Amino acid sequence: NVAEKSPIVRRSTVEDFVRLVAPFAPHVCEEIWARLGNNQSVTAAGWPKLDASKLVETTAEVIFQVNGKVRATAKVAKDISKDALLALAKAHPDVQKLIVVPGKLVNIVVAG
Repeated sequence: NVAEKSPIVRRSTVEDFVRLVAPFAPHVCEEIWARLGNNQSVTAAGWPKLDASKLVETTAEVIFQVNGKVRATAKVAKDISKDALLALAKAHPDVQKLIVVPGKLVNIVVAG
């Protein structure tokens, strides 16, 4: 989540959070809402609007296994091709055999 990594919380994020919590803690949320500089009641503000484009996953976490044991993971584009995954795995010099399941798994068999 981008908000968890940011040292700064945007005002719109705080306002949306206060709107969502208001039915459960109305008095505290009214106080916070007023301190944020809003003149109307938080109950009159309405619900936050949904941005459906932010719900779409564009990346997937791929697992790299060596001799059947997980050795690494990588975030890649969800629609990455099998050939591109193979190229990532083949970068290691000891690789003998690769088994690729696109978007999920790369199993690497190494020499020795």
